[in-house]
Amino acid sequence: MINSVLIEDPACSSELSNLEIVPALSTVLTLHMDDEDLVEKVMVTLRTFLHSTSTPVPAASLDLIRPQIVEAKEKYGQYILDSEAWADLQKRTA
Repeated sequence: MINSVLIEDPACSSELSNLEIVPALSTVLTLHMDDEDLVEKVMVTLRTFLHSTSTPVPAASLDLIRPQIVEAKEKYGQYILDSEAWADLQKRTA
């Protein structure tokens, strides 16, 4: 749902940033890394958010989710995103 909202209204990314969406997505990954479908939805939502937001994401939030992106790529890389999407996510969270 969040991904759809971001696509329809990218301006809402600032509100989502204030709600600390990146740490929230990190929590979802921590709890559900074995759920391929949910991991895919989180990765797509994170990527959409990072493309939409003009608000800088706090370094601590990026530090929190970066290892989970690596873990998700190792576990599901060939199934949930293409190589360009993974590279974009890793670049935007570096």
